[in-house]
Amino acid sequence: MKIVIDGKELSEKLKAVLLKGKWNQGTEARASSLGSAVIIQVVENEVYLYNGNESTYVKIRLDDVEVLEQGRCCVSYDLLNKYLKTGNCILEVLEEEGMLQLFTNNREIKLPLLDRHPNNDQILYSKENYIVNYREAIDSITQDKGLPISSKTNLDSVMLINTETFVNAIKSCEVVGIGVYKLEYDNGVLVVSSTKNRESVKVTVGVNEFTGPIATVEFTGPLHTVLDTDEFIIAFNDDSPISVLSSNVQILRAPRVVDE
Repeated sequence: MKIVIDGKELSEKLKAVLLKGKWNQGTEARASSLGSAVIIQVVENEVYLYNGNESTYVKIRLDDVEVLEQGRCCVSYDLLNKYLKTGNCILEVLEEEGMLQLFTNNREIKLPLLDRHPNNDQILYSKENYIVNYREAIDSITQDKGLPISSKTNLDSVMLINTETFVNAIKSCEVVGIGVYKLEYDNGVLVVSSTKNRESVKVTVGVNEFTGPIATVEFTGPLHTVLDTDEFIIAFNDDSPISVLSSNVQILRAPRVVDE
């Protein structure tokens, strides 16, 4: 694997795929992430970052990358990010040494690769099954059909949403301080809310395009921090996994289900 990319751009995307932010932990929200291990994969002329665990899958496509050689590796964000600065950076995997070599700002740097992502099997399963893309997600709305996230699971309520509006809604709900968000969809209207004891915030979000029945789901995790396009697709059923898709991002997140 060998690529040329701006170091600052790579740093920002690596941070995004970690999902750093506020996650629910008991009765409050605390700073956390998916972990610092990240898979980098180069396929033909496309470069992707992957991260995940048993409840979450994140895939980000990198733009403005020059591909010199295809391949795949697993890196530590904490280790690699220290050396990523603005300006062209050449990353090359030295397979025989198990090292990643960087050339940036007249520096030659070698870093050890990780043998394996700790959640490699879960990531691989989602990668092989969650194959719908953004264009297909748009078509699922115009054709009035659901969004498949595996051979067995279809998400029926699918919405095209303005990213800034949704991000602002989540940020308003973050103030409650529990890190749990409820999504309630009904005929072209999405309500985002968060509740802790008797304290609550509720924000109504307009939907640009939509299809599907009434649906409600809760989740935790800063999914909104990855989004950097003007619009994105979100899809879910009652208490189902949540699919988030943009032109360069795929996220699949398990619901938060509380026993009665």
